[in-house]
Amino acid sequence: MCGGAGVRDGHRPHQAGPEPHRAALVFQQVVGGVIATLPATLLFAARGGLHLTVSPAQVAAAGVIVLLSGLSLVGGMQDAISGAMVTATARLLDVLLQTAGIIVGVGIALKLASGLGVVLPALDTSSTALSQLPVQVIGAAGAGAFFAVACYAQRRAALVAAAAAATGFVIFGLLHHLAGDTLMASAAAATCVGLAGEVLSRRYHIPPLVIAVSGITPLLPGHAVYRGLFATINSDPITGLSEMGTALGTGAALASGVVLGQWIITTALRTKLAHHGHHGHP
Repeated sequence: MCGGAGVRDGHRPHQAGPEPHRAALVFQQVVGGVIATLPATLLFAARGGLHLTVSPAQVAAAGVIVLLSGLSLVGGMQDAISGAMVTATARLLDVLLQTAGIIVGVGIALKLASGLGVVLPALDTSSTALSQLPVQVIGAAGAGAFFAVACYAQRRAALVAAAAAATGFVIFGLLHHLAGDTLMASAAAATCVGLAGEVLSRRYHIPPLVIAVSGITPLLPGHAVYRGLFATINSDPITGLSEMGTALGTGAALASGVVLGQWIITTALRTKLAHHGHHGHP
């Protein structure tokens, strides 16, 4: 599932419409949302017989993160900031359609689970302890590396992506623990990932978007999307809208942070080259 979503996100050809023998991407996202959520709920229902401890929210959120379109989001934000509004609008609309498909799929799965009599546990909104950060960083590095591999990146690019994801999550975890602000921590971490991606791409000749998108993949708001849908389906629309707003804001903060980091490095290099060029001529 992770590989299929990564290939879809990173290498989907640009065309005017869907291929004649393939379902439109939004319908694929609906199916992906169901696949990401329904097995987690069924596994939770069967946990007693299997002697397992299962958190359906965490399992479903991991699947949703895989489906979220980080590449289109970053690309759309880049186009918007650079003034290419037509391309930016198209890309961001594509992101909205893909996300809507995920939301529909997750909603269908939760409704099916409810119809089958599966009572899911209440959502735990408490933040994790700082002592768990090392394990989370290892997981973030793995997510970044595997996402890069899913996008057909070479071994060196996957290793660099893993380092970028781990670094970004360290920054996010520390800032979130100190300030308790998800949006600020996400933006700061994404800015550092964008900085690192631009520098490392020039050094190792790797496309900067491969590093940047892989680096922010562990920070994508899959948990917030799931929490919002869970709250809405369980007759708590205020919490649901709040979580969806958090997911939207986090996605925007991540994309903007990546673009800002890349812009800082590009501007600094241009200034340095212009300075050397000025002093090189009499």
